[in-house]
Amino acid sequence: MRYLTIETSSPAAGVCLAERLGHEHHVLYTKTWVRKKAPPGKRHKTPSHSELAGQYIEQGLKQTGLNLSDFDFFYTSNGPGSFTGIRVGVNIAKAYCYALNKPLKAMNSLKALALNARLQKVPILCLVNAFKNQMYVGRYEATSNNLIETLAPCSLTINDLEGLITAPHLCLGDGYDTYSEYFSPGLKKNLVRSKTYKDSPRVELISEFLSSNIDSCPEKPWKDLAPLYIRQSEAEEKLSKGLLKPLPKL
Repeated sequence: MRYLTIETSSPAAGVCLAERLGHEHHVLYTKTWVRKKAPPGKRHKTPSHSELAGQYIEQGLKQTGLNLSDFDFFYTSNGPGSFTGIRVGVNIAKAYCYALNKPLKAMNSLKALALNARLQKVPILCLVNAFKNQMYVGRYEATSNNLIETLAPCSLTINDLEGLITAPHLCLGDGYDTYSEYFSPGLKKNLVRSKTYKDSPRVELISEFLSSNIDSCPEKPWKDLAPLYIRQSEAEEKLSKGLLKPLPKL
């Protein structure tokens, strides 16, 4: 069984081509990259996720001698996270599945992030910067071969988080570094940080998890997969508040 994994929900993105032979997981090709936010008023000097994902998938196919039709299913994280990044992964995976009539699998990006520490016995709290003093939050507990979701992805303020976390959690995600200066001493004490684990989903760990937990990530018809945005984009917020006006007729 072969599978192509696409992860673009955060600035740290990647693609992974892999296969399972018997009970063994084999990475055939993997490529990761980081696209940092451009300084205010300046344009990006690095290519976008959409440009790089397509480029590296093509490179992986050439190096392995495979075609897209050789894969049994395609995977992507569907959010929450970067609005643009989520759309990139979702649209690429949906396009492949539609064109090739292949199964599509997806996982929310907070669970994908929690996979970085899935061997830990303490609860895992994922905090991702949602901007405007909000964080995307999800909580997970590890079992022998899976992650149990104890708090579904949601958008919370710091005050919401203060009332929610009353015991130690291993904390992953860029939301901690973004807002920790505003956390109370009690909340900081309960959010345990470790340099061992990255603050972005890792495509190679997602691929490995899929290999050993195929059934835990159900297939979705390509047309039914929608990005998990949770909160409105800035443009949608302005539109709902009447701050965007239609262009005058010529």
